Amino acid sequence: MRPLVRLRVHLAEPARIYLTAADGLGYAPEGAIARYAPLPAEPFSHARESFEIDLPAGETTIEATRGSEYGWTSQSIDLRRPTTVKLSPRRWINMAARGWFSGDAHIHANYKADHHRVVTPQDALNFTLAEDLHIPNLMVANSGGAFVHDREHFTGGLHALSRAPYLLWWSEEVRNAGLYGHMCFFGLKTLVEPVFTGFRDPPFPDDYPANCTQARAERVQGGAVTYAHPGYTTAFERFWARELPVDVALGEVDALDVMSNNPEEIGMANWYRLLNTGLRLGISAGTDSFTNLADHYVPGGHRVYAHTRQQRLKYSEWITAYKAGRTFATNGPMVRLAVNGREPGEEIVLPAGRHKLRVKVDVEYAPGEAAGNKVELIVNGDARAVTPEIEVDRGACVAARVTGPWRRSALNDTSVFANTSPVYVQVGGEFARSAADAQFWMEWIDELSARTAQRGRFSTVARKDEVLALFARARAVFAAKR
Repeated sequence: MRPLVRLRVHLAEPARIYLTAADGLGYAPEGAIARYAPLPAEPFSHARESFEIDLPAGETTIEATRGSEYGWTSQSIDLRRPTTVKLSPRRWINMAARGWFSGDAHIHANYKADHHRVVTPQDALNFTLAEDLHIPNLMVANSGGAFVHDREHFTGGLHALSRAPYLLWWSEEVRNAGLYGHMCFFGLKTLVEPVFTGFRDPPFPDDYPANCTQARAERVQGGAVTYAHPGYTTAFERFWARELPVDVALGEVDALDVMSNNPEEIGMANWYRLLNTGLRLGISAGTDSFTNLADHYVPGGHRVYAHTRQQRLKYSEWITAYKAGRTFATNGPMVRLAVNGREPGEEIVLPAGRHKLRVKVDVEYAPGEAAGNKVELIVNGDARAVTPEIEVDRGACVAARVTGPWRRSALNDTSVFANTSPVYVQVGGEFARSAADAQFWMEWIDELSARTAQRGRFSTVARKDEVLALFARARAVFAAKR
């Protein structure tokens, strides 16, 4: 048995806090939500301001950090009498000062059980500030049945607790039960109904409407659309974002969460297959964090940065940059790319022939986290060394990627990863064009259509025909690219 001793912690900024007491256990201040990071499985909590806590007497360690742009600061003390500690998380880079603001495309404040609803908007603001996350995209969504989580928090605009540059907005995750995949919406002014499709529970058992129709209803509101957690293999069977090629071909989706709670290499491979057909699709990142569960992903552990080119954040400007693909996704490294002076999301138009392109890749890391990382240029899906110049004689997509060994800062992941959206290069009137990849997606849509026709639940033949007609239109887009 150890006596309890009062510890006072003064924070210079909101932070993620790790308190390890003399008994070897982790503690959280009263009123804070005690959580565990998936990797490593360390207990932590979020704190906005100074706090007090009674801990077992003895050797005590207090650590603090604050999202991707801060390093770790720590103090160890022999806690024998009431003690005051001052902590200031160390910022190593300020991306907002350069016009880059971070977002997490996929956060559930409350999820899984309709009775375990403990996270309030104030709690959401707490973790937003403590993770230095500018755009937390909070989801209204069902999980396993008809109950829709956090519908009561939807306002059709910025939540009243928002304080620039930390802008809270409850939007929506549209979830189909098994055929189409899940989409996350940004900036909804009115919820897109139905919120879910294809679940056996009423009131929406039909696999109708298609995701494409739902996405169109979001985009007319001026928001953005991304596909969540793509899958575990690049093949149709376990790639969950099955309707993705349809919606990209028909121009109703803006980005893909290449970084999500699935392996990055899987989402990335099929993302490049789509880019190789000359279509546009930005990179995104969403943790799919359930913040009311103790042991789940940390919000902002995966994040997407969008270049607004302004030092003051406006939500509409961030959405514009996100939709344009002026983005990179990361769990730590800050990576920027320029090709002939153009940034990701922009075009380079060249006449037919062979051309040299000037390439500049800048990567910055938190102190001590550069060792062992690999920086590559990705041209039409193929990795190559970063060089000052590359040659192209056909349309191309050019992006930059960083990979490396796992570090403690990569909270939700097994390795370090960052990837930019591409710069699009047109040569002789054509962007990237791969007959093999176009054929891949045609066969994919054939399988999607067959499965939908055989297994889909539709209350009328007209509904089924409408969905299959959308798929056929998208297939024709890829057929024209062979």
